[in-house]
Amino acid sequence: MKKTLQEKLLARQVKTPNGLLYWILMLVVKVLNGKTHTTFRYKADPRKDREPFIIISNHASRVDYQFTGPVCYPNRLNYVVGYNEFFRFPACLLLKLAQVIPKKNFTPDLYCMRQMRSIIQRGGHLCIMPEGMSSITGMAQPVMAGTGKFLKMMGVTVYYPLGDVTVPQLAILLPSVIVGLLLAVWTIKPLNLLLFGEEYAVTMGLNIRRSRGLLFLSTTLLAGTVTAFCGPIGFIGLAMPHVARMLFREADHRVLLPGTLLSGAAVLLLCDIVSKMFTLPVNAITALLGIPIVVWVVLRNKSMTV
Repeated sequence: MKKTLQEKLLARQVKTPNGLLYWILMLVVKVLNGKTHTTFRYKADPRKDREPFIIISNHASRVDYQFTGPVCYPNRLNYVVGYNEFFRFPACLLLKLAQVIPKKNFTPDLYCMRQMRSIIQRGGHLCIMPEGMSSITGMAQPVMAGTGKFLKMMGVTVYYPLGDVTVPQLAILLPSVIVGLLLAVWTIKPLNLLLFGEEYAVTMGLNIRRSRGLLFLSTTLLAGTVTAFCGPIGFIGLAMPHVARMLFREADHRVLLPGTLLSGAAVLLLCDIVSKMFTLPVNAITALLGIPIVVWVVLRNKSMTV
């Protein structure tokens, strides 16, 4: 009788990766890192750690193998990856040889947790993603509730290589944000004129096409740069301008711009605190806050149009 997928997995006992295979893989990774000029800085060095530990990668993509393996070598890592990655041909052939642990997507997986616990009990080392799996695209997936509790239950050192923003990265981040903020400040007057309608703004000498272009450029610089360096946080940018308008009861963008910046930062800090209290992703908390506000704004505008 043909075995089911689950039966095949249950019969598979994950072990520490083979030393020779892992050495070959590290040579390949070393070449790749040399071509991309990748360097590593250590605040705590997992290479010297002979006790079991878990390393959490910064997101989920195949590039993470390139970044996490060398920082721990000669310690060999058992990676935890999603089903969509583990069973995809031909990558599945190498992943099985490398003793990778598969995990069901978006749900707790008892098989995966047992294998992880077994590796740690045998003195091994694990690499998991914040959402508990690796994906092909590198897109952030929802963090499973209980991931933090499971890590605490393991009772081992956890290395977290999210890292600081480096000086070369700051050379890109800071100028982009500063230029975006200056453009946002410059567009305050055009935005105030547009409150009275496009015809009035044109009669006051406003170049609408240029003003829209600058608004688009400012939004792109601020939202795109911050998302690239800090990751996506949903609904804060959509909801907080409307919240600031309600809080300050003011349509003047000289008040709304700083008000939105300050209230957005305060609300995001509050969402982060709540997410840590309930072991939930911060995106879930911001969505719970932002979706009702966005729906309310859409319904209000619809009723005003009618």
